[in-house]
Amino acid sequence: MNQVCISEKEIHSWLSAIFDQEIIENASVTILGNSEKGNGQCGEVIFVTITDTHKNTSDGEYNLAIKSSKSDTALMAQTPAIRDAFKNEIYFYQKIFPAFRKFQIDRGITNPFNSVPRYYGSYSDDVKDVIALENLKKNGYVMWDTCTPLTRKHIDLVVEEYSKFHAVSVAMKELQHEAYQHLKDGIVTDVFKKFFRSYSAVIYFKNAVEQLHELLKDDLDEDILKKWLGFKEQVHSICFDMAPSDDDLEVITHGDCWNNNFMYKYEGDDDDKSSVCEVAILDWQISRISSPVADLSYFLFACISEEDLAEIDHILTNYYEFFCDYLTQLGSTFKAKYSFNKFSEEWKKFSKLGVMMSVTLLKNSYIRRKNISDLVNKNDYKNRAKCIVTYAVKSDII
Repeated sequence: MNQVCISEKEIHSWLSAIFDQEIIENASVTILGNSEKGNGQCGEVIFVTITDTHKNTSDGEYNLAIKSSKSDTALMAQTPAIRDAFKNEIYFYQKIFPAFRKFQIDRGITNPFNSVPRYYGSYSDDVKDVIALENLKKNGYVMWDTCTPLTRKHIDLVVEEYSKFHAVSVAMKELQHEAYQHLKDGIVTDVFKKFFRSYSAVIYFKNAVEQLHELLKDDLDEDILKKWLGFKEQVHSICFDMAPSDDDLEVITHGDCWNNNFMYKYEGDDDDKSSVCEVAILDWQISRISSPVADLSYFLFACISEEDLAEIDHILTNYYEFFCDYLTQLGSTFKAKYSFNKFSEEWKKFSKLGVMMSVTLLKNSYIRRKNISDLVNKNDYKNRAKCIVTYAVKSDII
């Protein structure tokens, strides 16, 4: 953990606004440090333990991960999408997830989608947004190395959880249309696009396509390279125009689906990665209305190995079957209208987003976590990116 730059007094003021005064008055507060994962231009994550001194049991202890936006007023004025992102995530935890959970329980689901951190509350003022969540590390969850592809068991686990999460949107829209529409209307208008505008994303992604073309010029056939280079002409439409039509499936999506936004729990020894049993999905700041394929393709291309990419058709079939099965459990009849062929069409249409996001995120992961100039690490990145480019071209995605 890193040293916390925010004052203890300020952190206490947040906690006083979020928790009952009785809890804070009788508690000792320990600031443990902050997370390298959570610290960036938008904000940081601080780990805090609150211990009720009047209780001698674990019921009196709260292990928190506190997400806070930057206090830089100039940055916030320059990038209003940051505040929108925090407001969007607060809305997800306050409104969307509780409504989804209640809907599942009311429909008789015994194992509902529940793969998010516990939410304790939030605080906002004129310049700051704060979200208090459970510290998953204290409950045995760990992160995966962003430079290492996930194992198939990890992928299957996330794919199943995404299928359940997406199915809730569809079933709720069918069975409780007014309630679903109300939830949908509360989502902050496309934070995803606002970030793209703030950070000149079109130029950034086009440059990334060109750089990868240069990196792979001696490794791929000329036809594949030509199609890949042409992909940069689709970047603007992917960033700003790609959205489900009236004939396409739309759901409330996670939005930010790269490897750094998942934590995993294992049975027994954490070192035994084959024993993964639970996943927690983090960072719902750019949750939005989109195709479920936006989540699925972003996650798969950013996290998959070469071996599992060769099995992607089977993974997609599993997602579709999980999705349809959960719809049935929820009492929805939608699967009768949504064939696997239709799902496959939407995969080709919307998975461009996953291709675009993954090749840049992979490069950034290697730059941050390792030295991209090192030949071995550069080859690791190149080999992973090459597989994605080859698949995208040969599958007529781009």
